[in-house]
Amino acid sequence: MAIITATITVDFIANYVGDHRVCWRIQGSGDPYDCSTIVNCVGGGAACQAIITADVNDTSCDGNIVFEGYVQSGCETEPSVNGRVTWSAMFTPVVTCLRQELLCLFGDILDIDVADAGFEYILADTVVITRDPLDNQVSDGAISIAQVGDGVILAVNPLLNQGINYTVNDVLDIIDGIGPGAGAQITVNTIGGSGEITSFTLTSPGTDYVGNLSLTGGTGTGAILDTVSYKVFGAILDLSIDVPGSYEIPPLIRITTATGLEFSATIVLDPCPTYVNIGDDCNSTAIDITNPIDVGSVFAVCSTSVFAPFDRFVVNQTGCCVAEDSDSDVCFDYTFTNTNVANISIDTTSCGGDYQLVVVPASSNVTVCLVEDGFADPGLDTLSVIKGAACS
Repeated sequence: MAIITATITVDFIANYVGDHRVCWRIQGSGDPYDCSTIVNCVGGGAACQAIITADVNDTSCDGNIVFEGYVQSGCETEPSVNGRVTWSAMFTPVVTCLRQELLCLFGDILDIDVADAGFEYILADTVVITRDPLDNQVSDGAISIAQVGDGVILAVNPLLNQGINYTVNDVLDIIDGIGPGAGAQITVNTIGGSGEITSFTLTSPGTDYVGNLSLTGGTGTGAILDTVSYKVFGAILDLSIDVPGSYEIPPLIRITTATGLEFSATIVLDPCPTYVNIGDDCNSTAIDITNPIDVGSVFAVCSTSVFAPFDRFVVNQTGCCVAEDSDSDVCFDYTFTNTNVANISIDTTSCGGDYQLVVVPASSNVTVCLVEDGFADPGLDTLSVIKGAACS
């Protein structure tokens, strides 16, 4: 930023001979008028001129600066409103440090995050991808089922309850309480003094098991299964991304079938990649995108040049950077206190000169080290700011 001296020339017609006060202030500042400028005029309807100087930030992010004032004959007292002739002038800063948001607009299907693999699906079932109506991309993806569980019992852990009155060589059937599973059996190897099962062998793995498994058969009662290792019959164990497509919003995924149940999953889109030296910031330092940017997320930069869209990024100009609002190289701790019921986001400039978005949670406070005056005040009654000690 740069503080310069702006010159305002006020030309007016003076009807009175003698001194005239030319008063001014910045519009909206709430400051009293500065009436220290006095010019002597010949009067009689002749032209008269006053020159006013004021310090301004010629690269300010605050927009146009409007000066307002009035001319008044010196024969009137300063508090008097009689004979005031108003004037105004505007100064337009030239923004040199631009804030730009690089939006990762779209990506292809990278992965499927399965929340529930379901059961009783088959390889031939159709996976349907539904694009969000607000998604403007047109390249559709395709996904198919690559593997489903066979429901074969692989192992049975020690029993949760060993039961009573069983005998050696008793054969117990594993019952499927949900699906069509059948054929799996365990054989009792040893028993305790009350006929409780102390060891057994899985003698038949069966097939098509889904869940809610239990034991039946043998001479005793009360044996209860604990953990059983098996791949649930028809559970979707693997999906194939046949065509990655292109999406701005993760599409919905479902499976059409007459028998399968409970499958649920979300699609993960490929983020925009990292980049080295996409341009220079306002301190002529190279800007790097060091982490992938999720689709729909923004990477904000401050730069003296305007970025053009590239790869999968679109660029939005969002004003200028907060650093241009500060005329100090000194940093201070600023404590932001939010008494609102919602989070408040504040554009700030760190002590290193980088733009950062500070989020103050509801009913909380955050302390950050910033360039002096390096924050854009959102003007909320629920946000208070305390300037603390110097920091670095």
